Amino acid sequence: MVSLTIPIAITVLGVLYIVSPVDLLPDFIPGVGWLDDLLVLMFIGFTWMVTLGVAALEALMPVIKVMAIVIGAIYGLKLLLKNKRKIKRMLR
Repeated sequence: MVSLTIPIAITVLGVLYIVSPVDLLPDFIPGVGWLDDLLVLMFIGFTWMVTLGVAALEALMPVIKVMAIVIGAIYGLKLLLKNKRKIKRMLR
């Protein structure tokens, strides 16, 4: 049986990094600012692929899609909360 401790820890830490306001590359730089978040997501996926194998990931694809939607929603909420003042000014 494969130990899932490391992939779960990497996933939790990666998601916390993505939703945290502190980034290596600031998000206000268009395109480049989201590059570090994309690299973290790719590293999470690679870790799971190496741990479980490609066949197991294909079987888990419905769950992975739901997780991607949830992470996208969290990231969108992060952007909304981060730019709350700008959005209020635009809506006036």
